[in-house]
Amino acid sequence: MTNHTLILILLEIAVIIGLARLVGRAFVRIRQPPVVGEIVAGIMLGPSLLGLVSPTAFATLFPPATAPFLYLLAQLGLIIFMFLVGLELNHNYLRGKIRIAVITSNVSILLPFMLGAVLAYTVLFSINDAPGTSFTAFTLMSPSCCRPSSRKGSASMSSSAAFCWGF
Repeated sequence: MTNHTLILILLEIAVIIGLARLVGRAFVRIRQPPVVGEIVAGIMLGPSLLGLVSPTAFATLFPPATAPFLYLLAQLGLIIFMFLVGLELNHNYLRGKIRIAVITSNVSILLPFMLGAVLAYTVLFSINDAPGTSFTAFTLMSPSCCRPSSRKGSASMSSSAAFCWGF
């Protein structure tokens, strides 16, 4: 890593934190939680807005060379945040609500899975008539096929989706 890259990463961090704080304060003034403003600031700095309005500014501020470092820092920040959330968890309050917590946890896993199974059924039998294809195997493989592509600049389904669905 060169000095230029390090300076650029520090500048990116300063811009991200600065805009997040600024927009967060603006949202507090309109009686919204600051976290909503921070999310909006992230959208403003991302390819959805800054990359659309000014691709040159986006490419200058967030060049591909710094993306892995910024990603690593974001993941470390998320780990630390989740650790702090766990530290603040009130176990006494949770003991009284264990049944609700278990039901909520199970529903948050089962409901998306069931909706995915319905989608897989629709895709397998309506769009792509594939004789001999196991519904169970197709249902279990469909989520991995529908993940966003890891190729830079691509928001489409991965090429494995075309293979899974026969497109």
